[in-house]
Amino acid sequence: MFTSVIHILNNKHENGPIQTTKQIIKTRNKDWYMNCLGNFYTQQYQLQGSLTDEQNTVEINPLFTLIYD
Repeated sequence: MFTSVIHILNNKHENGPIQTTKQIIKTRNKDWYMNCLGNFYTQQYQLQGSLTDEQNTVEINPLFTLIYD
């Protein structure tokens, strides 16, 4: 447990009850469409500068950039 607290602090993750720190963007069964949506939203947050280096795992997709703009 102690290492997870250190990880949260070092990576500036939000800490608190899940009801206040997480937001459901869209519900969907796990399939290719969900993976695509996940990458789209991750890229949005990445372009806004809202992600830590650890969370920047998605390569910038130019098609997502067109949709986002």
